[in-house]
Amino acid sequence: MKKRLTYHGKKRVNERTNISENKTAFIRKVSRLGKTKNMYKGKFYQYLSSKSRGSRVKVYDNYIYIMAKNSKSLITVYPVPEKYLPTEQYEVSKNLLSKSAKVNNFLDKMVTILMKDGSIVTGYILKEFVPMTMKKVTIIREKEQIKIDIDDIEEINECKDV
Repeated sequence: MKKRLTYHGKKRVNERTNISENKTAFIRKVSRLGKTKNMYKGKFYQYLSSKSRGSRVKVYDNYIYIMAKNSKSLITVYPVPEKYLPTEQYEVSKNLLSKSAKVNNFLDKMVTILMKDGSIVTGYILKEFVPMTMKKVTIIREKEQIKIDIDDIEEINECKDV
């Protein structure tokens, strides 16, 4: 589907940014290179969530772009509030993003987890895990729930002998 600007979106881009290049091409670039709200944590993540209300949110070059979920049209743009600058301070680490994506591959599966301290945890990963926003994963082991901090995971593998 073609990414485009709504009338309101174009008006807000002109009013709130200093973009001189082709607006439609720029919005395609924002859509491709901008960071989603799930790439942030803490109060900035909460702020972006409050702005999205069912729409897609992209952060690019200290601006927040709100796009329609289905048509991918730009609805509006806001500057990132000063109190959240620099936005890098709220970014989820690449290591955590990578581990979260890996955990996501094992949802609803029996796994063996090698922890950084050398211990091994075997259990079933609950499907409630939200990649890139949760730092803990819930494992069910022998009818008890265990919360594991993703940063403590060294390696995760599916159990083949269950």
